[in-house]
Order: sequence, then C-alpha cells, then structure tokens
Amino acid sequence: MNIVWLKNDLRLYDNEALNLAAKDGVVLGLFSLDELRWNTPDRSIRHKVFTLRALYELSKQLIKFKVPVYIIKGNFITTLDRLKKECGVLTLYSHQETGNFSSYSLDKKVRKWCELNQVKWVEKRQNNVIRGLKKRDLWSKKWNEFMGKDCFKQPHFDYNVVIPEIRNSQLSSPKIPDLEWNDLLKFCAIDPLALDLACNSLPVNLNKRMDTLLTSFFRERCVNYRTEMSSPLKAEYACSRLSPFLTNGMLSIRTLYKELLATKDVLKSTEVDQTQLNSLRSFEKRLHWRCHFIQKLEFEPQLEYRCMHINYEHVRNQKTLNAQEEYLLNLWKEAKTGFPLIDACMNYLKMTGWINFRMRAMLVSFASNNLWLHWTHSGEHLARLFLDYEPGIHWPQMQMQSGTTGINTIRIYNPEKQLVDQDPNQEFTTRWNPNGWPHSKIDQIVDLKNSTQSARERLWTLRKSKTFVDLAKKVYHEHGSRMRQNSRLKRRSSSNTQLTLLEE
Repeated sequence: MNIVWLKNDLRLYDNEALNLAAKDGVVLGLFSLDELRWNTPDRSIRHKVFTLRALYELSKQLIKFKVPVYIIKGNFITTLDRLKKECGVLTLYSHQETGNFSSYSLDKKVRKWCELNQVKWVEKRQNNVIRGLKKRDLWSKKWNEFMGKDCFKQPHFDYNVVIPEIRNSQLSSPKIPDLEWNDLLKFCAIDPLALDLACNSLPVNLNKRMDTLLTSFFRERCVNYRTEMSSPLKAEYACSRLSPFLTNGMLSIRTLYKELLATKDVLKSTEVDQTQLNSLRSFEKRLHWRCHFIQKLEFEPQLEYRCMHINYEHVRNQKTLNAQEEYLLNLWKEAKTGFPLIDACMNYLKMTGWINFRMRAMLVSFASNNLWLHWTHSGEHLARLFLDYEPGIHWPQMQMQSGTTGINTIRIYNPEKQLVDQDPNQEFTTRWNPNGWPHSKIDQIVDLKNSTQSARERLWTLRKSKTFVDLAKKVYHEHGSRMRQNSRLKRRSSSNTQLTLLEE
C-alpha cells in the first residue's frame, strides 16, 4: 500500500510524491487533522476553510482515478499504527515541509515511527528549500538546478488495481468524495455559518480562481507591478494574488516560474515597452526571495519563537503581557490606534485576508517599535489573519521588521509618511478607516516621534559591542543573502556599529 500524506501540496500537476506513489501500485491519500498541524495558535478558521476547499477539489479529481482520500482525525501516529495493522506493508510518500515548529515536531514523530516500524518514508522537495544544506553559498546554484527541471506531469494511475476498503471505525476517516462540502465542514468541526466570517471572499471553485489569476497577471495585471506593489490601493490589482495557492500547494513555485519565463520570452520576441519586462524581473526576484526566507526556518526552526540574534532575546517582553501592553496590543488588533493608515490596513486585512508587503511591514514595525511589543505576540495575530500565512516567510520577516536579526538595517516605518507616499489622496484610508477621517493627535495611542526615537536608540545601542558583531557574522553565515555580498561586506566591515547586511 502506498500512502500519500497530503500536506501543503494539494495539486495533481508537478506533484512528485503522487507521481512516485502512482508508479508502484495502490495509492491512498491521507490528510491529517492531528492537533500538531490543525489546532495551533497561528492557525485560524480562515486557513482551515481554504485548505479544506483545496483538499475537497483535489479529492474530487483523484476519485476519478480510483484514488481515495481519507481525513484522519485524532493522533496521526495512532492512525499509522492502525493502518499498518490493517494493510500490512506500507510506503509513505510526501513532500518535505518547512512549516511551523508544531508541524516540525509531528514530522519528527512520524520519522521515528517509520524507523521503529521499518516503514519507508519517501520525502521530496517541492521548492528550493534544501534540507541539510551545509553551505549557503550554494543556494542560488541549487535554485537554478531545481527550477530548470521540467514539471512533473499529471500522475498516471493504474485503473485495474483494487482499492482496499479501510473499515477500521477507530480511524474516524470517511472518504471525502462521499461527502458534500457542508458535510465536510461539519466533519472537521467547522460551522458552515462561520464560512463568511472566516473567508468571506472564498470562491466556489479555487482551481478556477487560481487559473484566472495566473492568466490575468501575466497577460495584463503585471504591467505596473514594480511601481504599484507598494500602494495598498493599487497593489490589490497589480500584485499576482497567487500567494495563498502557493502556500497551500495548489500551485507549485516551479509551475509559476515556468509561466514567468514563458511570458518573458514572448515579450522579448516582440517590440514592447520595457515596463512589463522590468515588472516581471521584480516578480522573479520575489520568487527567489520567497524560498530564501523559508530556508532560514528550515535551517533554524526555533526562529518562530527565538530572536535570530541572541542579544535581542530579552529586549522586549515575550512572556505574559502586562496590562498596558495588553491594552496597546488589543487597540492595534482592533484598528483603534488613531493612526489612519494603520487602522485602515488592519481593517482591510481582517476583511480580505491579504494586504501588500509594504503595509505588512508597516503594521509589524508599528507594533514592535512604536508600541514596543514582542514580535511573537503581534506575529500570532497576523498569522491568523494572513490567508497566505507561510511560517518560513512570516517569522523571519517579523524579526526583520522588528530589528532583531542583527544582520538587517533597522528600518522603522513612519505611518504618517507612508500615508503621504502610498495613499496621498486618502482613497484607501477613508474607505477602510471606520472611525472617520481625519484623526486628531489626541486619538493616537502613542507619541510617534518619541517612540520611534526610543526604539531606534534601544536597538542600535546593542549593536555597538564587539560581541554583537561577532555573533552577527555567524548569523549572516547561516542566514544572509549572498547577493553582491563581497561589496556589501567591504562597505560595512569598516564600522562595528554598521553591520547591516540587507536581504534582497
């Protein structure tokens, strides 16, 4: 029996795990609702509904090839034990995953179980995040090698195999094709009435929506991507909006990369304005950037809760918040800070599950630097809101915008300046700020100038010691970008207080 453990790879095309399993007989798909994957503080109903819809659509495709998919309730290890007793010899297939620390813990338990039970577990890469990478210097080379390979075609399944019926009621695992959508939500303990609240913009057919976004982005929407991606108003159209599909694995990054290259080739063969090509080059950099950041968490899973540079470990309160900190955090969550763009962005994010990168960075910077809250507290809230929550991007970025990496420049976003630069006509702000426009200074929960100056002094003071610089070099060796590293190192090594290696 070939078991395919479905995780963040809910697709048929460019799915190596499914392809390998299909070549060797009977295939059965499993999706786990284990607590270590399903009910963690960074996961919300919004994520669950989207994932279940993607799983539902995949199962409907797979059943045409006589491949059943089972949802597993309860402890995943217990389920594997029962499956082995019922089915005999098992081979487990999956893709490597760089998820949150909880999913990492489950992976370790599964690996131990496989070793003890002599079960072969075949794990395959699905992006340029490299397990066991020893030298960061080789990362870009391996990117080119992986992305240069052809995508895996749709698997070919043997229609003549007999699929054994899993009758062990203790598995609590009905086949998805036997369920309707609302039944599936109930089975997974999600109230269908919460659907609108959790993900009000969720389309009926995710695959159709994904294909529409993919086509429209490369045909027309990408033209001004480079110049409009920072605007909260314009980015809604100019950005690809494909990130939730990448996160859940409905779309592989290699498939997206191939589409990008094909579009660039077409444009190069015609006389076109360079604007679109420049935008596509910017988009391509961000595909590299995506894997580069996830690689950080792959190398050091503790980055979800521990500062990248240890000197910043206790600079903010990571433990239970005091009354004042709790008060400030809740006002930030509830979009009641008194800063128009901050509040508008939070309301937009709560409604849509998405906002552009510049505004994400501003929200984090404000919570970490102006409110002086630990990034884990604000980070969990944002993780639950982001429909495209990717732990490997999210947690290193939380630290980067909070100034705790030790290798990035300390950048504190001024929400008033961002309002002038990114929403000069206040069109976005007035639409998404429910408390009216404009705010008076008395409504603002913190003094912007003083809190910014205080945060900058606190963060920079720690960088002045020789010990800090030595540790920062170690952090860079493990996590830093290698793009134009020689020139940057020469520029910055002359001053111990200026070790600010930028990620690109």
